[in-house]
Amino acid sequence: MAPDVNAAKEYLSKNIASNGKFAEYSAAYVVTNEDIRSAMNFMPKDTENALTVAGSGDHPMFMKIYGAKNVDTFDLSYNAKLIMDIKTAALPILKHAEYYNFLKNIYFADDLLSVENMPKIIEKLPYEEKAYIVGMRNCRLFNHGLNPDSYLGTNKPVPYLTEFQKMREVITEPFNFIWSDIESLHTKLDKTYDFIHLSNILDYIKEPNDLKILASLMQHTHIGSVVYFETFHFCSLPERLFMDPNHYRFMINKNQIWAYKRPTMDETLHVMQRIR
Repeated sequence: MAPDVNAAKEYLSKNIASNGKFAEYSAAYVVTNEDIRSAMNFMPKDTENALTVAGSGDHPMFMKIYGAKNVDTFDLSYNAKLIMDIKTAALPILKHAEYYNFLKNIYFADDLLSVENMPKIIEKLPYEEKAYIVGMRNCRLFNHGLNPDSYLGTNKPVPYLTEFQKMREVITEPFNFIWSDIESLHTKLDKTYDFIHLSNILDYIKEPNDLKILASLMQHTHIGSVVYFETFHFCSLPERLFMDPNHYRFMINKNQIWAYKRPTMDETLHVMQRIR
């Protein structure tokens, strides 16, 4: 489905990026606000197929440098696809410092075409995305969340130099993208996955649909598959799952048994691995 510039402009004229709403044309994050490196520790070794939210584009990019061979992405917002494709197109064009500055600039930009290095990058994008960028001049498309300079400490979301160099080596084409809400995502999948990263999307799903969504996606797994998600708000999912007496295994689909754990004292992280 091609993007509708008029619909996108109308949405952005009525909704600001920081209000927590997500829709077909909601502004995207320019960088992730998650600890993406720690999450990658739970991706199985020799991951052939991975599925992740597109988000800021960082999730699939980090999956690739941590060893995933094939990465499918999905998102409710078309702008998530756009930032992801812009980042992958920028990899062979920009140096590391230029890449960092580029992300800062597009976060604040009302007109992407005015950003330094964007004219070179846009030439690498599909015609559909070029036309969308031109049509969306005077709109801020990537200002959900914070700008890259706002993240302090050692776990900044912008890739380090060594990570950036690895991305340039292993990311040689755009990621497959499924434009979909998470509730109907399972109807658009045609393979099984070793690793599924749902970010914190379940925070925005009302009970009991959250459990139904997990069950639908788990149909696209096999023994050894891992599903990872985060909840920035209180999550009662584990307490509502049918668990065995040991309180760490549960059945969510017929003939499937999953092990559940919170890997740290931080109750926002959730990891499930299929063991049957």
